[in-house]
Order: sequence, then C-alpha cells, then structure tokens
Amino acid sequence: MTVTQPADIWTDTRWELRSTSASLKSLMVPDGDGTNIFTLNPVPNTGNAVYYEVTFAAKKMADCWKVCKLFPRGNQTLQPPQLAAALGANPTDAELQQAVAAIDGTAARLLFTTKRLEGDIEVPATSNQPAMLGSLILYQVPKALGNKQAMLVLSFATDASPGGTGGGGSVDRP
Repeated sequence: MTVTQPADIWTDTRWELRSTSASLKSLMVPDGDGTNIFTLNPVPNTGNAVYYEVTFAAKKMADCWKVCKLFPRGNQTLQPPQLAAALGANPTDAELQQAVAAIDGTAARLLFTTKRLEGDIEVPATSNQPAMLGSLILYQVPKALGNKQAMLVLSFATDASPGGTGGGGSVDRP
C-alpha cells in the first residue's frame, strides 16, 4: 500500500511580510528591493513537519526570524470571508487591512480547528521599548489574492508588561 502525504500548504511559496502597523515594524527591515520575503521550511524535511523555520536572504528580514520556530496546529483550511475573496492580485495596504480584520475574526472563532502555524519571537528593542517576547499565529487563506494566490495572515501579540513577565499585554491584529 502506498501512502500519499498531503501537499504541504506552507512550503513551495515565497511569502511577503507587509504591514502598515507600527507594532510589526520591529519584525521587518525597511522597504527595499526583495525585503521581507521568506519561505517556510519544514523540519524534518521528509514526512510530516514537526515545525517550520523561516528562511530568507541575508539582511532581507529582521534577524529575530532566524531562530523562530512555527508549529503546525489545526486541521481545517480557513475559508476566506467574502471581503478577502474579492482582493485583487496586488491589493493596497488599506484593502489588506480590511481583509485581514475580516479574516482574523473568522479565524478567532474557529481557532482550535483552523490550520495555522504558531510560535514565539523575540521582538527586538527599539529606542522606545525594551526587547519583548511576542506570539505569532499565521493563517493561510487559499486563493485570496486575485482568486488565485494564497495569502498568509499574521496575528501578533506581545506581552507589554515590564520585563515581559506576564500580567497583561496588548494585542495587535494587523
């Protein structure tokens, strides 16, 4: 008997991180040619992935992604809301923000069953804040761009308490 592994929805795609949210800017490098573009590589690279690593060209993404591990969760593909399905192939930032808000609401209601990647990332220190630990959830929306290309939606939350030791936080869902 031959067992066929299902296609890995996270690999074989170059993803681009775009955001107009100030909270995600510390996870990005300034805009430029080929910046904030990455792929997800499964570990191990045969069979079912235990986790994924973010791979990118040198200096094209923030260094904090080098040690980020994203763990697969859920088993149901996220079905795009009406707004996300209507996005063109190259949506504006405003169109993306509207779509992400709709997608994030759907994903939050179906959190435990929705296929997603989850992980932690150290948010680099800035002149305004110390380094913090952030939590990531990545959802894939099939055929969201131009009714052909998948879109990756990133939900990001940080622990905003002093020293990142717990007791509250802020959530940004760009």
